Amino acid sequence: MKPVVTRRSLVSMMASLPAFALIGQNVRADADEAILSVRLNDAEAQFTDATLSDLPQVSFSTTTLWTQGQISFAGPTLQSVLEATGAMQDVAAIRLTALNDYSVTMETALIGPNAPIVANRIDGAPFSVRDKGPLWIMFPFDLDIRYRSESFYALSIWQLSHIESV
Repeated sequence: MKPVVTRRSLVSMMASLPAFALIGQNVRADADEAILSVRLNDAEAQFTDATLSDLPQVSFSTTTLWTQGQISFAGPTLQSVLEATGAMQDVAAIRLTALNDYSVTMETALIGPNAPIVANRIDGAPFSVRDKGPLWIMFPFDLDIRYRSESFYALSIWQLSHIESV
């Protein structure tokens, strides 16, 4: 019997490896594996890359503090992901958590119809954990000056894995 390696166990195993063991690796989740868990109030939803790609997509090019030059980001809006759970009403804030358990809290008043997005494509292609993926909360920093602030930079969490209401 072939052992089953889940994303969570893979991340745990990777954390215990020396840093040099990961050089050159391009770790990605299986296409059918849930890469995002959303829990709002009493509703819970799991999203794969395919189910995220089935939601309406937004794309924009922007520069970031963490990358070189202007890059194209694409994915569903955070608003559409939250609405897909069917329980967004009465949620004033959400906690966004990364694979390494880093988390930030975002007021839902900051979530608009076009930004931020849950980027699952950079320059048209899926991206790996090694490249800050497979999901990254992204704002169009170059398109609106209000996004160029420390508070919005802090909300741009990469390796997003969980969203929950707080």
